[in-house]
Amino acid sequence: MITQLLDRFSQILSVIGVEAASEANAYRRLGIPTTASNAQVDGACERLLQGHPPQRGITEELMADLMIVAIIKAVRRNSR
Repeated sequence: MITQLLDRFSQILSVIGVEAASEANAYRRLGIPTTASNAQVDGACERLLQGHPPQRGITEELMADLMIVAIIKAVRRNSR
């Protein structure tokens, strides 16, 4: 379910575009530089989302963190 939400967020962001400020904030939230490798981004995203145990359900905080991951993935997809 989370993967489906993440993919949908990425698709939406790809269509509407992402401002540089949002991208910078997303990297800051993940604690990695904008020059991080894809492997570093994936690892940081996993660590961020592990802080949301399934029994808590979908919270606003989880939605915000999913949006952060989607922003970075959309920007990286668009820059290929």
